[in-house]
Amino acid sequence: MRDACQRFISRKWVTDVLLVSFASVFISLIGQLAIRLPFSPVPIYLQNNAICLAGFLLGRKRGVACAMLFIAQGAMGLPVFANGGSGLAYLMGPTGGYIFGFILSAYIAGYLAERKGTALNMFNALNLSMLAHYVTGCLYLTTFVGFPQSFWLGVAPFLLGDLLVNMVVSKIGRSARSLLPL
Repeated sequence: MRDACQRFISRKWVTDVLLVSFASVFISLIGQLAIRLPFSPVPIYLQNNAICLAGFLLGRKRGVACAMLFIAQGAMGLPVFANGGSGLAYLMGPTGGYIFGFILSAYIAGYLAERKGTALNMFNALNLSMLAHYVTGCLYLTTFVGFPQSFWLGVAPFLLGDLLVNMVVSKIGRSARSLLPL
């Protein structure tokens, strides 16, 4: 019996499930922290950075699984989205494109991180991942407020902050990735 348990626990899929689940919980917790900007009605939430980090650390497959689990949890009513949001109505609201963009963002960060490289390459991977997130979110937001306003409300206020966060994440993320059982 003991050997069977050890074989079960040592299987790679158990590691995958645990890593994806913990990353999803981390993203949910990060999403509850808001940084208010005096020049924008939309606060900064670090969920998008956490999603990029998940893809970056876990790779493209686990990163996408994490993003999909996170979205599924929110769709089922768990308060995992920014500021405790949840439900299908939240997903179909103005921020829905950003939330669904997490999947593409995690994939890009994971794919580029798997290719290995310098901290500069990782910084670029995170920035490309963030760009994909902004494009999907901004395009969907245009259905509510039109293009110019969607860019000025949903992208422009956050670019500099995301670049700074990505600089920090790329420096520590490369070391952290080597510690994970991938």
